[in-house]
Amino acid sequence: MAHDINSVMLFIHPPLAIMGYFFLAGAFALNVRYGSKDADGWRRAKTALVVAWVLELLGIVTGAIWAQMAWGSYWSWDPKETASLALFICMSLYGLAVFRWQERRRLQIALGVISLLSIVITLSMNWVITGLHSYV
Repeated sequence: MAHDINSVMLFIHPPLAIMGYFFLAGAFALNVRYGSKDADGWRRAKTALVVAWVLELLGIVTGAIWAQMAWGSYWSWDPKETASLALFICMSLYGLAVFRWQERRRLQIALGVISLLSIVITLSMNWVITGLHSYV
């Protein structure tokens, strides 16, 4: 099995995931700032959230492709992979709250905070737990 960890995917997968983190944080900030009161701000928050969701989905897919190239398996339940999946699920629930339950601001804020905490947990997995993505 070839360990192709230094492939072109190094320049595709991590930037997609990291850009998704930034767009999610931006969407949350816009949501908190504007809520559904300002139509333009609300539209920007929802657009940023969709962009974040797509970037995170692409981050997971490109990570799976890279894992197949490097380790011969699309998914290995590595702590970072698992945390990324949990982040994606939290982000999806947050998006559902923003798009479907506009009047439920407390739910939106709670799910947004959980999603942001999931980013911190996902990023910290590199240093805290030994796995394929660890730096320890």
